[in-house]
Amino acid sequence: DTARLSVAPASLSLGSPVQYDEVRRPLALSNRGVDPVSLLDVEAGHSCTVAPRTVAPPSAAPPTASLPVSLPAGETLALELRCRPRLHGIFVDRVRLRTSAPAQEDLWVAATGQVVPAVVFDRELLEVSLPFGARKVEEVRTEGPRSGALRLRLREGDRRRWSAEGLLV
Repeated sequence: DTARLSVAPASLSLGSPVQYDEVRRPLALSNRGVDPVSLLDVEAGHSCTVAPRTVAPPSAAPPTASLPVSLPAGETLALELRCRPRLHGIFVDRVRLRTSAPAQEDLWVAATGQVVPAVVFDRELLEVSLPFGARKVEEVRTEGPRSGALRLRLREGDRRRWSAEGLLV
């Protein structure tokens, strides 16, 4: 076989806890064969993708090169895994790399982690059952690293729901 490709690491942990912000990790696609190969396509997962990196100053966000990208024999291509988790809890995603190597199976990159929400309510469901005309006050709190900066605000169109006593639901 004239093309022997590998991606490293093929499996990596994004850490625990992972915030909802975008997480970036370096990867490397290596051609250990004798013929040049191209990275043709990246099939993104539900929350992650992989992009080739080009040289950039350390302080700048790394720009990406467009696909396909040619990889000469014996060379390594710098890649970047980018994940933006959408749900909290256990996180697992996979990204597929398709190359021009005829006998090479697609390469996969797996990312795992434990996602902690930036802000979450202290209970998932608030159910209030009252007889007609009765009133009840319930308090719901927020938790998470950004909950201290959270401010409840109604949009202009929602003001008709306000009464002198407070918010009507």
